[in-house]
Amino acid sequence: MGVQFAFVAAINESNAVLATFLHFLAPIFIVAFVIPILKKFPPKYQVIGIIGMLSGLFLLLTNASFGSLLVSNKALL
Repeated sequence: MGVQFAFVAAINESNAVLATFLHFLAPIFIVAFVIPILKKFPPKYQVIGIIGMLSGLFLLLTNASFGSLLVSNKALL
């Protein structure tokens, strides 16, 4: 229920594309949570996927410019 609320709130503050993209970042948080529990680093393909997802998020949110953010801070929270 909380995830759905966060998704709808992100749509209200930004747009559906960004909300969907942020929604699909959830596996990164799961991997970050499981690493200390299992005391095991994820396989290379997961690390490559995480780096790719974060790179795509950077390009989407900043339009490849370090000086600007295309989304309001409220939408990211």
